[in-house]
Amino acid sequence: MTASPPLALPEAQIDPFDTLPPPMAPAEYGFGLNSLFEMQLGGPAYNGSVQQPFMDPLFGFSAFSPGRVDGQDSGLQLATDDGMFWSAFLSPPNPIATAELDATGDLNGDSSTSLNAPTPRRGRIMVAATGVATRHGSPAPQEEGGESLAGPSKAWPVWNPAEKDSGITVETVADHPPGLAGEIDEDVRMSILETLRFAQLTDHEYHSLYRTMSRLKLETYNTLLRLYFLHFHPVVPFLHIPSFNPRSTVGFLLLVILAIGAVHAPLAGALQLGRVLLEVSRRGIEHLTNRDNRLARSLPMSQALLLWSTIKWLGSPRLLELSEVFRCTFVTQLRRLQVFDEPSPALSPNASVQERWASFVASEERRRTGMACFLLESEFTTLMHLSPTLVLGELKTSLPCSEELWNAPTAEAWDALNQPSPPALQVGALFRLITADSPFPLPASIRLNPFACHLLVNAIHLLVWSSAQLSFIPNVAELAATNVRRSLSRLGRGENEFTPSFGATEGESKFSAACVSYHLAHIATHLRLEELDVVAGRWSALDAASAKAKIVSWMVSNGEQARIVALHAGQLVRLVHLYPTYGTYESSSLFYAALCLHLYARSLLISSSGFASTSSDTTVYALDSPQNSPSDPSIFIATGGPHPPSLNFEGIGPLTDSAASKKILTTLASALAGQTGAVWRIGQVLASVLLVIAGHEEST
Repeated sequence: MTASPPLALPEAQIDPFDTLPPPMAPAEYGFGLNSLFEMQLGGPAYNGSVQQPFMDPLFGFSAFSPGRVDGQDSGLQLATDDGMFWSAFLSPPNPIATAELDATGDLNGDSSTSLNAPTPRRGRIMVAATGVATRHGSPAPQEEGGESLAGPSKAWPVWNPAEKDSGITVETVADHPPGLAGEIDEDVRMSILETLRFAQLTDHEYHSLYRTMSRLKLETYNTLLRLYFLHFHPVVPFLHIPSFNPRSTVGFLLLVILAIGAVHAPLAGALQLGRVLLEVSRRGIEHLTNRDNRLARSLPMSQALLLWSTIKWLGSPRLLELSEVFRCTFVTQLRRLQVFDEPSPALSPNASVQERWASFVASEERRRTGMACFLLESEFTTLMHLSPTLVLGELKTSLPCSEELWNAPTAEAWDALNQPSPPALQVGALFRLITADSPFPLPASIRLNPFACHLLVNAIHLLVWSSAQLSFIPNVAELAATNVRRSLSRLGRGENEFTPSFGATEGESKFSAACVSYHLAHIATHLRLEELDVVAGRWSALDAASAKAKIVSWMVSNGEQARIVALHAGQLVRLVHLYPTYGTYESSSLFYAALCLHLYARSLLISSSGFASTSSDTTVYALDSPQNSPSDPSIFIATGGPHPPSLNFEGIGPLTDSAASKKILTTLASALAGQTGAVWRIGQVLASVLLVIAGHEEST
C-alpha cells in the first residue's frame, strides 16, 4: 500500500521553528547599533557604507556584527549561521567543552558539526575549549594563534576581562550562599517540567526542552538560582530571600529567575538555555492569562513579566522590539493590582510575631515590586530614549525599609530590629524635597539604602527627558537641566558633584549602581544621550559626522562644561571597573562614557594644536582616579584646570595625544565585550559599534 503524503499545513499555521532560513552571507552582516534600532526606525537602519543587518534563523533580527568598513573587517565577528532552535538541545555532548559544573550533554556543544552545513537545520553550536559559546551575542571561538575578543592583556593592564563566557565564576556561589528558605529538589524539578506543558510549544519544542531540563543536575539548577540572588537581586531587591522557597513559587516566575541566573552563568550553553526559558515563560504566561484572566491580577505572574523584560539587554532587535511592545503589559497589571499605592494590611491587635512578620513581608514585597518596575522602566526610557510608561508621581508608597530589616532571617530577628519609629517618608515627598529650589542639603536624619538611591537617581534622570520636551521654549530647557544637576548633587550629598556618598559610610562599593547612574544622569544634562547615539551612527554616516563635529565644537567653545562631562565619564568608568554589578544598565552607561571621552580627547587635540603651555605645574590629573587621591580631579574642574597636557586617562595616557581618541574606543570596547557584555550581550553589540567608530577614526 502506498503511503499517503504528509498533510501540508496552511502557510499561516507553519511553525516558525520548523522553517528556519539558511545562514546569511557575510555580505549581509550589519552595523550593530543600527541593527538594534531598526525595528524602531521602521525602515533600513543604515544608509552609509555599512551593509544591512542580517537575520537570526530563530528570532529574526538578532546577533550582531560590526560589518565592514572600507572593505576591511572592523573586528569582532559574531557567528550568524548558528541558528538557535529547539532541536539543538538533542545533540550529543562535546567532550572537549569544560565548565566548573557539569550541565550534562545537553548544554555542551557538538564539535563534529560544521558551521557551513548546507541545510537550514544544523547541529549544536561549536564550543571552544574554554567553554565560550559562539551563539547569539557570545564571542566567536578564539582562532588558533589569534587574540581573544577582549584583545591582548596589555590593551588595558589595569583591567583584564575574564576569558570565559561570563565574568562571574561559579566559585562565587559557593563562597556566598544567599540563605534561601529552600532549594530545588526532585519535586521542584518535576513541577518545572509540568510548567512547560502550558507554554504552547510544538511537540518538537516541548520534547527537546523537556529532555534538557530533565537531564540537568539539581546542582546546576541551584547554581542558576543562587546566581540570580547573588548578582541580579542586589540591584533589584524586591523578592524576600529568607522566605523564598522554590516549592511555593509560581512555576513561570521560577523559570524566569532560573533564566536570568543562566544569563549570568559561566557554564557552556547557559546563555542559550536562558534565552529559551525566557521565551517559554512569556508564551506560558500569555497563554494561561488568556485562559483565565484572573491571572492578570496575580502578583507573581506580574513579577515574572517584569523580570522577563530584562530580555531586551541580550543584544537582539527582536527581543528589544518584543520588550518594548509588552512593556505596558506588566505596568498595567501592577497598576491594577494597586502595587504603586501604599499597602494597608489589616492585622489583629493580638497578632503573633510570626503573623506580623508575614504581613510585613507581603506589604514590603508589594512596595518593592512597584519600585523595581519603576527602576527597570525608567532605565529603559533613559537608555533607549523612549517615552515613559510610568512616572514617579504614581509611586505613592513609602521608602523601602533598611536592608537589615528586609533580610532578617526569622520573625524573632525581624522583631528585634523593628523598633518603633516615625512613619516612613513617602517616595514622592522625598522627591519633592530633593528637587525643591533650596540651598539647604537633605537632613542628615534621612537615611537611604542603595535601592532607594538608585530609584531616586533614575527618577531625576527622567526629568532630563521631560526638560527636553521644552527645548522649543527659550532658556527653559537649560534652567531645567541646571535644576536636575542641583537635585542630583543634593541627593548625592558629597563634597562636590563628583563625589556622591548618599549620606552613607559604607563606601562606593555598596552604592555602585546608584553612583554609575548618578554620573550618567549628570552627563545627560550637558549632552543628550540621543545625540551620542547619532555620533555612533544610529542614523547615517553623514549624520554621525555632522553630530560629531557639532559636539566637538561645543566642547572646544565650552571648556569647563566639557571638563565636567569628561570627569563624570571617567568616574563612571572607574566605578564599573572597580565595582561591577553586571547590571542591565552597565553596558549602555560605559558605552556613553566611552563616547564622551572619545569626543573630549578630539576637542583637546583641536584646542591644544596652537597652544604653547607656560604652566610649570606638572601634576597629572587622571579622570578615572579616586576622588580622595592626592591629585583630586575635582580640583582640575574647580580651578579651571591646567592646560590639557597634564590630563590623562589610566592605561591610555595623555588625552592630547593624537592616538588617544581611538585608544579610548578600543580599550573600552575590550572592557565592554569582555566584562559587562559577557553577561548582558547588549555590551558586545555596543563594543562592536565602538570598534567601527575606531575604524573610521583611523581612516580619517
